[in-house]
Amino acid sequence: SLWDTRVVDVASVMGEDIDRWQALLLEATEARTALDSTATLAKFGPVTINYDKVQSQVNLKYDSWQKELQSCFATILAQRLHDSHSKITKAKEKLEAVSLEGASASTNEIVLGVTFLQEMKQNLEPWSGEVDKLIESERLLKRQRHTFRGDWMEGSRVKGQFHHMEQVLAKRNRTMEEQIPLLQSRVVAEDKISAQRVADLLSNWEQDKPLRGNVKPEEAIDILTKFEFDMKKAKLDHENLIKAKDALGLEVATGDSAVSDCLDELTDMKEVWEAVTGPYESLEEVKDTPWSTAVTRKIRKALDDIMADLRSLPNRVRQYDAFTHLNDTIKGYLSGYGLLSDMKTEALKDRHWKTILSRLGIHVPFTELTVGMLWDKGIINRKKEMHEILTVAQGEMALEVFLSQVRDRWIKQELDLVLYQNRIRLIRGWDDLFTTLDDHMGGLILMKSSPYYRAVREFQEEGNLWEERLTKLRGAFDAWVDVQRRWVYLEGIFFGSADIKAQLPSEWSRFKSVDGEFVNVMRRISSRPYAMEALNIENLQKTLERLGNLMGVIQRALGEYLEKQRSDFSRFYFLGDDDLLEIIGNSNEPGKVLSHVGKMFAGIASARIDNNAITSEDDIVGRFDAMISKDGELVPLDNALNVTSKMSAKVWLKELENGMHTTLAKLLQNAVADDTSSGATATEEGKANFVGWAKKFPAQVMILATLVNWSMGVDAALKNDSGCESALAEVLSGIEGKLEIMAQTVLLDLPTEARKKFEQLITELVHQRDVTRSLLDDGVSSPTDFRWLYHLRFNYNPTAANLTEKLRISLSNANFFYGFEYLGIGERLVQTPLTDRCYLTLTQALNFGMGGNPFGPAGTGKTESVKALGSQLGRFVVVMNCDETFDFGAMGRLFCGLCQVGAWGCFDEFNRLEERILSAVSQQILTIQRGLLDRQPSIELLGRSIKLHENVGIFVTMNPGYAGRSNLPDNLKTLFRSVAMVVPDRNLIAQVMLYSQGI
Repeated sequence: SLWDTRVVDVASVMGEDIDRWQALLLEATEARTALDSTATLAKFGPVTINYDKVQSQVNLKYDSWQKELQSCFATILAQRLHDSHSKITKAKEKLEAVSLEGASASTNEIVLGVTFLQEMKQNLEPWSGEVDKLIESERLLKRQRHTFRGDWMEGSRVKGQFHHMEQVLAKRNRTMEEQIPLLQSRVVAEDKISAQRVADLLSNWEQDKPLRGNVKPEEAIDILTKFEFDMKKAKLDHENLIKAKDALGLEVATGDSAVSDCLDELTDMKEVWEAVTGPYESLEEVKDTPWSTAVTRKIRKALDDIMADLRSLPNRVRQYDAFTHLNDTIKGYLSGYGLLSDMKTEALKDRHWKTILSRLGIHVPFTELTVGMLWDKGIINRKKEMHEILTVAQGEMALEVFLSQVRDRWIKQELDLVLYQNRIRLIRGWDDLFTTLDDHMGGLILMKSSPYYRAVREFQEEGNLWEERLTKLRGAFDAWVDVQRRWVYLEGIFFGSADIKAQLPSEWSRFKSVDGEFVNVMRRISSRPYAMEALNIENLQKTLERLGNLMGVIQRALGEYLEKQRSDFSRFYFLGDDDLLEIIGNSNEPGKVLSHVGKMFAGIASARIDNNAITSEDDIVGRFDAMISKDGELVPLDNALNVTSKMSAKVWLKELENGMHTTLAKLLQNAVADDTSSGATATEEGKANFVGWAKKFPAQVMILATLVNWSMGVDAALKNDSGCESALAEVLSGIEGKLEIMAQTVLLDLPTEARKKFEQLITELVHQRDVTRSLLDDGVSSPTDFRWLYHLRFNYNPTAANLTEKLRISLSNANFFYGFEYLGIGERLVQTPLTDRCYLTLTQALNFGMGGNPFGPAGTGKTESVKALGSQLGRFVVVMNCDETFDFGAMGRLFCGLCQVGAWGCFDEFNRLEERILSAVSQQILTIQRGLLDRQPSIELLGRSIKLHENVGIFVTMNPGYAGRSNLPDNLKTLFRSVAMVVPDRNLIAQVMLYSQGI
């Protein structure tokens, strides 16, 4: 609608087309006239509508809209009139400037003049029509009463200027016609010159066009731009010559096709070079990257991005060398990325870069080196050479890093100090220190064999410096750790025991001097606890070595003193030096000494002290009235032991040992005498008496008495010529009665100690029952029958003068006095035919002064059988596990103890020892066994004479079934009796164990 239509929208549709604007304005005028003639009244039946006011509003709106259209067209027309006037004026001025006089004008001016005249003659008619159309449009606006601006260019003015231009054109045309012959000759001559210029241009093009890919895009584009300008000029000159020829009536020949073809080729080539310019510039940016700040990962990404850009170029571009060369170049750079990445390493120092730049022929400071310089000098093609330099650099870097680690570690290395006895701080963590020292010293020595070490003078200087420092430090630390260990050991002895000071006054005085010096050294190092600070202490190593030698003298004197103590009381051999020193230092404090008794006796864990008996008047510091086992069994001593302040530990411990023997012997005597239950267990009173008797005596004594009564009962029955079988049956009946009583008793609520005693008694009674049954079944009727001699027999002689020799144990023809070593309650081994065979072999070995060697798989009871036999004979059995915990250093001391105490030593899994240890231990065992075989009273062991007790027994158990086990040395085999223990009697063992529980 009229109200919705905007003039600006109409103008955008009309554009600058004069004809369309004229038609629009005429149409608008006609429409306005139609509006004026339209009636303003309309009747619809009785209704009359007056449009007069509406009509006037429409007319006003239309007039406004029409004026806007006129104004818009006037603006366009004004610009067109101005442009036409300017164009015509310029053409007139140019025509006036045309010179066609043959003498004064140059050939080029003539060609351009003739060409321009020809062009203007062709333009004359179109321009005239354009001017007329503009004048007509001006008239249209005037008829529509349009008001023109003050600077309006009148159409008549434009028309007048056009007539002037026509006149000048006509004049110049006449001049040209007058000069045609001359002009023709000049144009022909120019044509020849132009043809020669074109030929030269095409020749230069063929020669200089940038086809090679190694040309920089910038240079290539400059070349192409110059040729483009020359070709376009040649083409324009040729076109002007054609126009001049045509105007002068000369023959016109087409000759610009070569230039056009070259120009087309140039355009394509320029497109190629412009296409690769971006990637090339990106590559140049990468190449200009300073090597010192280059990040190879970013370089790789940039090259990948450039390759991606190249792959996106059209196929027509890829056919040119410019693309191929750039593509191949980047591929080459990518192929050398690994080398470039390797060279971006801290291992390459200034000395290496000097070598690299020299070999590549790059003569710039390293700070000015760029990535492009390395590429341009062909570093990628010299990978082998560069890798050789890299290998050297990395080797030197490894040495540099190692030296740096050594330097940093030892300059900063603090000593780990710990407060000792609130006196001084001692060094701990020696193992870590020595490990690090050895590693670094070994590394420094190994470093000298490296070819890279000899190539760098700084390495040699620093390496020698640290080797010297660490060697001194190692020497000082070696002496230091030894001195500190000795000092701690001796400090605890001398400062912890007044007795030692009194008994070793010269050593105490010497140690006080050593202590003062050592404490001063430790206080100095505590003030600056750094490892290297030790090197600043003058003559430290010599001082420490001197202190170590002094303490060595003190320790030897102390060792001789301890050996004297052990020789006075042989059970001290079962203690280490520390334990023995603690005992010696606390002789007047029996309570402290008792903590070590368990290591010297088989069953005594402690002793009961009667505090009520301690009196200052008698100078008594302790009174022992009972032995206490590990199981808590209390055995009163026959005579209480009084310990006075003047008694040394070895004295009252010896009395305790004698008291143990006497007590057990007297208890056995009483137990044997009191055991009248052989035939009186049928009645309730008899049962009660038997249970009371069993409770009355310690487990060891009670079992012994049972064995004595059974052995002597069987022996007496076998000697009964008239009723041997009935006598044996009576013995069996008594055993079965006792078993029945015990089986019922263990079902009761008993104290732990009593239960264990009764379980052991049942186990022993079952064995006695089985042996007695077998004698009856086999019809044995003589006490000399081997089927009876095959078993352990316990014979008690109450008339023997020596109390500890009243009990004799026999097996076959071997006889032994009971040892009366208190064993406590412990555990009792179930005797089976296998253990009986083992007992026979071992007792025969002991009878002939030999050792025993039970062998067989694990779990067959080898070690337990040795321990059980020792228990039967009242011996102290020391078991040594030959595993990784085996203490070879203590073996000599232990062997001395066994020999003098008369104890048994059992080496469990003897063939697990390493060859060298097994050989050394075997040599000591060999010395002992030869002494026993020859019944010698003493032997040479560890360089000194040792008393050899006749009860000593050495046993080795072996498990030959495992790989890696050693064999018993041949020289020992002849001194040991072997017994195979392959399969234990598990069923019998299970039955007896169940029976012992009352089941």
